[in-house]
Amino acid sequence: MRRISALCAAAAIGCADGLAAMNRVGVVFDIDGTLADSFRLGFDATNVVLQRNAFPPISEADYHDNCIYVTPERMARHAVGEHDEDLGRRLGAEFDREYIALVSTETAGFYPGLRPLLERLRDSGAVLGALTNAAVAYAEAVLLVNNARGAFGSVH
Repeated sequence: MRRISALCAAAAIGCADGLAAMNRVGVVFDIDGTLADSFRLGFDATNVVLQRNAFPPISEADYHDNCIYVTPERMARHAVGEHDEDLGRRLGAEFDREYIALVSTETAGFYPGLRPLLERLRDSGAVLGALTNAAVAYAEAVLLVNNARGAFGSVH
């Protein structure tokens, strides 16, 4: 994942000088694993919520395998091995509260070199956006603690 992110960043840096000639360019970034190194935060918060609710902890592999799902479905799959809408909604809400409260530059700091990339893109006229399959409030918190919220026109 980090290799792909680095290649995308390198491509964007290489193109940034030519952005001024275009009418409008948008660049959309994923939050987790692209902008922020937040694996440990998500993994640890997941296990805290599971154990608080009498479910066994999961492995790093299980966490990664289920990150393709939105939080409620991911949490239900971790807890009972399948999608359970009511359980997922309850555990997902608890996870979001836990996760968002722990956001800091230590738990969700940007990867090295991203700030100059974001500044160069912004200064070249690009409109930046951020996407996440986590809670939007989480994405906002990550951008805020990294002093980057103002660079992003849209966060979803």
